[in-house]
Amino acid sequence: MTEAIEAALNEIPYDELDISEEVQEHIELVHAQFRRAKRRPDSPDLQKEHDLAVAQKEKDPDPAILKRLSDKLQLRTINDLSK
Repeated sequence: MTEAIEAALNEIPYDELDISEEVQEHIELVHAQFRRAKRRPDSPDLQKEHDLAVAQKEKDPDPAILKRLSDKLQLRTINDLSK
């Protein structure tokens, strides 16, 4: 998916479009992010995998493990955790 979006962004002739310089800068930033994402291979997060295994196995896991997991999974509120 990332490669397809990056390829589509390559095909758009931004110079020929009647868009503001600010919008063009935003598009260029997004395009740069897709280029970087395309080059970066997906690598497993071994720390997160370990923390998940420990949290599931232990009855009362270390609060530091729970904090790391909530940060990595972007669980900030009780509502996030409920979902």
